[in-house]
Amino acid sequence: MKLNRVHVYRIIDSALLLFLAFWAYKAGMELFELQIGLFVPIAILLFAGNTNGVFLRVLAFAGLLFSFTYTPGTQIVVWTLLFLVGIAFLFRPPVYFLRTTVYSYWMVVLFLYWQHNGTMFDGWEFVLLDEILSMKENMLYVLLLGYFSGLYLNLFERGYQSRNLYTLIMGIAGIAFLIPANVIVGMLVGLYQSFYLYWITLLSTVIIKSRFAENKYEHYLAHMGWNNWKEVWSGVFQAIGNSNNQWKGDMKSYFASYGRIIAFYYSAMKLAVMLILSAAGSVIHVVFSLLHLIILGIFMFIYHFIRSGFYYADRAYRKMNRINMICPSCHHKGELPVYVCPSCNSSHDDLKPGKYGIFKRKCMCGHKLPASILNGRSELPACCPRCQTVHTGNESTTIAIPILGGKMAGKTSFWTLGVEQLNKDSFTNNDISLKWDSAAQSAEFQQQLHRIRTNMPVGQTAALVPEAWTFKLESKKWARKKMVYLYDPSGAAFERSDMMKKMEYLSFADGMILVIDSAFLTETHTAGHFEQRQTNGISPEEIIDRLLLYYQEELGVKVHEKITTPLAIVVHKADAGFMPLAANEVSAAQDHSNDSHEACKQWLQVNGSHNLLRKLEHQFTTYRFFTSSVLAESEQTKPAHALAWIMSLSDNGLKDSEKRGA
Repeated sequence: MKLNRVHVYRIIDSALLLFLAFWAYKAGMELFELQIGLFVPIAILLFAGNTNGVFLRVLAFAGLLFSFTYTPGTQIVVWTLLFLVGIAFLFRPPVYFLRTTVYSYWMVVLFLYWQHNGTMFDGWEFVLLDEILSMKENMLYVLLLGYFSGLYLNLFERGYQSRNLYTLIMGIAGIAFLIPANVIVGMLVGLYQSFYLYWITLLSTVIIKSRFAENKYEHYLAHMGWNNWKEVWSGVFQAIGNSNNQWKGDMKSYFASYGRIIAFYYSAMKLAVMLILSAAGSVIHVVFSLLHLIILGIFMFIYHFIRSGFYYADRAYRKMNRINMICPSCHHKGELPVYVCPSCNSSHDDLKPGKYGIFKRKCMCGHKLPASILNGRSELPACCPRCQTVHTGNESTTIAIPILGGKMAGKTSFWTLGVEQLNKDSFTNNDISLKWDSAAQSAEFQQQLHRIRTNMPVGQTAALVPEAWTFKLESKKWARKKMVYLYDPSGAAFERSDMMKKMEYLSFADGMILVIDSAFLTETHTAGHFEQRQTNGISPEEIIDRLLLYYQEELGVKVHEKITTPLAIVVHKADAGFMPLAANEVSAAQDHSNDSHEACKQWLQVNGSHNLLRKLEHQFTTYRFFTSSVLAESEQTKPAHALAWIMSLSDNGLKDSEKRGA
């Protein structure tokens, strides 16, 4: 059974009655009149409960006054009781005031007993009796204390609406005591409210308010702390105003419910509360807010200092290792991919040390994600932010190499054999492992290699804007793996200017390889002038022209500016065309070094390729000629040389490998 107010009162009253019975038994009391005066009020209150009947109130008040005015040896007990009943009927105090007066009576008795005897319990029965018999000297204090406590009990109970003589007399008698007490209580309540309103506003803004943003939690010290402080600053003043308005409303309700006398007492307390709230509350709020701001500023400074350090460390590490996100499907390039929470599969972009966390970012599901490459971010599942294709780069060093060339130039056979040669010779000799990014590409690569080894046609590339061929290079000497992207578009793509504009990978290429069918050069040699070639397809010079136009229109390179991206010009199928005709210029004793480059330039100069050479010299800062063949197994015509040269210029980690593998 749940205890309510009535049950609590009855428990207290019953305890008092039991104590009185035990006390009378111990003291052997024969003062019948005093027992009646002590037992009657408590017994009536016990059975009256929460009722407000006149008869019960009169009996209880008369018995209480009898105990206050009783003098041992009095012979007119009956007349005294009748007189007190008349007074009780005239006053008819409410049950609340009777109850608090009884409790006040016993509080005063026990206080006097403690004051006179301390903690001594020997002979307490008679000492306590002496204190009770002398209580008539303190009757005024008991009544005022009972009235005062009953008044405040009624303030919280809101149950008193009587306006009788008892209220009037006690109100007038208690002016000197109640008004100062009300003001003091009001000041204390006002101070309490000043602290309470500040802290409850602070807690509701800082702790209870959610820090959830999109699918992640923003760190409180990132920026929300400042916003919360501003909300607390304005919120406390608003709370003080709302509280004062509530006190004003309470004051109006007092005059409507309690009458002017009690309402006047209550209003004195409310006015004190409002004054303290407006004055001291504002001062407390300003002081606490300044302390709050100073402490918050210190912690926010420390947080942003640490965040900036880790942010720029993460950024510098990625820049030093040339780590980017390149999508092999849509060719989008960015700093980072979109990472996926392994717990709830929600996407997280810009997963870096920042306002959502320095070391970890908290997902909406509660899972914490590493926020830096230095603590395992690259191991999370990721996807392209543009096309949502699964990204497996793992924040590796990127090397993007487009293969340029017309139809049937042999681009696919060139890079296929070149990658195989690099893997067997240079990579193996330098403890570098090569692994294709997908099983499908690995299988297709092996099929292409088998066709080349068995002199079968590889087949033309159909895709005008192809998906990149991607493989990873890993070595114990490197801090990060290297992801190589090879772009092998159809030769038809270079015959249309609009298709070259779609080759987004040209904008971030680390090096380019132009594959020239040696048939173009033999036809030129036969015709006498390179510009007068009449064969079908696009010439190397036209590809260079369209490449220059792409850089000027799409990347903003000025006409007089040079392109800094390295360019390897590979004369492919040299065994069938170029090499037999240029046997004197490019002999079998020459390797793929600068001697071969100069020999090729001289041969082209002699055979009419003036414009091509002039454009290469004036528009490119770094370029080199190579000869290549998929049939002749000679050192000077290995396709791997051109690939190794481009990759060595793109990454310092491959520069030593290119030298040792040459």
